[in-house]
Amino acid sequence: SAQVEFVENWCKSIRARVSDELNAGYPIPGFKLVEGKQGNRSWGIESEAETMLKSFKLKQDQMYAKKIISPTQAEKLIKRDNPRRWAKLEPLIIRADGKPTVVPESDPRPALDVNPINDFDDISDDIFA
Repeated sequence: SAQVEFVENWCKSIRARVSDELNAGYPIPGFKLVEGKQGNRSWGIESEAETMLKSFKLKQDQMYAKKIISPTQAEKLIKRDNPRRWAKLEPLIIRADGKPTVVPESDPRPALDVNPINDFDDISDDIFA
């Protein structure tokens, strides 16, 4: 709803302001700046890393990763020109369920049935005897 969006935007604005103040050197009671999580590692100069790995006498299959194409890439290659082949591949594709998301009640998707009590196994009374 509009009220939820308003509160979320207000919170984002507060976070941004606190960040701006701290980055400008102004102390904010209860907050501090810390270094965030580092990004993924990658080669600074890939050709130099490749040369060095070769000098270590690594085999080609050790140095290079060969990987099958993704379902999306396969679809782009096959579906338009050969829908029958694509239909044979589709049953091999899996997809993770989406994470629950908060949306306005007017959203056409069905609501999830969330009942935490049902997440527990039944136990017999004699376990406490």
